[in-house]
Amino acid sequence: MRIKISRYCMLFLTMALVFSLGLTPVWGEEADETDGEDTAMASEQIGNPEDIIDEEAEAGDIENAEENPEVFTHVIQGDPMTEGEAAGILRDWGLLKGDDDGNLMLDTYLTREQMLVIVSRLMGLEEIAKDYDVENMTFNDVPRVGQYQHYIAWAQKNDITRGYSPQVFGFKESLTGWQAVTFFVRTMGYTYVPDDGIMEAATNLGIVRGVNLKLDEPILRGNMALLMYNTIYARCSDGTILGEKIGVIVPEAVEDQTRGNTVGNIVNEGIAAKCGEWIYYSNLADGGRLYKVKEDDTGREKLNDDDSKYINVVDEWIYYQNKTDGDKLYKIKTDGTGRSVLVDDICGSINVVGGWVYYTAGDVRQHQRIRPDGTGREVVNDDCSYELNVVAGHFYYGNLLDGQKLYSMRIDGVNKTALSNEPAYWINADEGWVYYVNTQGEKWNIYKVRTNGEEETKLNDDHSMNVNVDNGWIYYINCSDNDKLYRIKLDGSEKTKVCDDTITQMNIIGEWIYYSSGPDYLGKVKTDGTGMSEVK
Repeated sequence: MRIKISRYCMLFLTMALVFSLGLTPVWGEEADETDGEDTAMASEQIGNPEDIIDEEAEAGDIENAEENPEVFTHVIQGDPMTEGEAAGILRDWGLLKGDDDGNLMLDTYLTREQMLVIVSRLMGLEEIAKDYDVENMTFNDVPRVGQYQHYIAWAQKNDITRGYSPQVFGFKESLTGWQAVTFFVRTMGYTYVPDDGIMEAATNLGIVRGVNLKLDEPILRGNMALLMYNTIYARCSDGTILGEKIGVIVPEAVEDQTRGNTVGNIVNEGIAAKCGEWIYYSNLADGGRLYKVKEDDTGREKLNDDDSKYINVVDEWIYYQNKTDGDKLYKIKTDGTGRSVLVDDICGSINVVGGWVYYTAGDVRQHQRIRPDGTGREVVNDDCSYELNVVAGHFYYGNLLDGQKLYSMRIDGVNKTALSNEPAYWINADEGWVYYVNTQGEKWNIYKVRTNGEEETKLNDDHSMNVNVDNGWIYYINCSDNDKLYRIKLDGSEKTKVCDDTITQMNIIGEWIYYSSGPDYLGKVKTDGTGMSEVK
């Protein structure tokens, strides 16, 4: 069975996903843990790229790629994802599911035969593959017991794998980093790239961006999650973006992944943001006016006379809510020039991401967006909403039209779903989970729920407010201890008091927490509780 170019990207995702899926198998006791990408695929592609690509279609794609070198690029900008962030987004898209406890097992390896089980399942052919006749299978290293033999026989018959040779499949072997990268490059259609050009191609495509990869060693699921994420945003040899082709991302999500601030900071009123070596902040000691200072505390400078909140900084522009002018959306250059109104309306929950400025607008709090140059303003959701998060092509928000429940929706307006049945505030979407405060009843506790609405879990017993999720910790104001700043791990463990000041808001910039304590005091303290000082 040959796979046409119009379908190989679909098949690629099917096979690539198995690298980092951690599903408990449902096909039989002898099929171990789960999914894995095929080392056969990767290693065979090195010498035989035609294994999964139709030769006639291949020739057209090679010609297109060579004549149009612009397709040989990636489209992600900004800082690289971490493995955990990439895995969380893939889980958000429903591509990673983990084991029964939700563990993605990012620090474990995958075998060749595990990949074939998942390939058959995701191709909708598992019922055929799991009982496939092994009589004509030529691999001598595959045991003629258990169920893997059937999957391997099926894959060999259908040219999904050819093994290292007609006699050797490589049973129980893990993938190496180089084999995995080669597989990704080949299956994107760049079959004309020679073996010694694979890493250059992968770099140009952005596939290995931010990946700590050891080419000659078995690859971990965590590495593979980041490779997968990068590849989904890469261009196939026909110039299309893989993620758009397979429908897991919408066009807006692939433009520019640079964010103006974190979602945790924005739901805490965005009083501080970082860009390059500069910290931009609302100076509460000076009426909330916008200031900047270098990380080493030098070069302090006032930029405007506006009470500035929901601060976002991208390149040379700062976007903010001007409370001095009716909460309108303003922008100003990082040198203090070019101040102007971007949206002449009440605006909150400002998120600058993906080449758009997203915000809630007017008294009805619609989701709207506008280009940074003031063009393209449009309504994207009519819900009366608050605490808008824009993450991985999705909105997460509280819906005032439905009892303040937590909702999610793709940014193209489809798949609107309630994720909770009770009121949710201080919403933080992070790595496949949404963290929030459940405000039902007298005592407000921190909860988390998967982005698909499953596994809602209570994390603490403190009366909690102002959640900000950062680097594996949940920071919050503990109203049960006179509004002191606390933190817990993402599973609710290791509860720790950070500082003894009374807190009203907090933003996290690297190792520093910027916090308000009353209307005219801005302080900062390190995340470990040291270095407390006032910021003026």
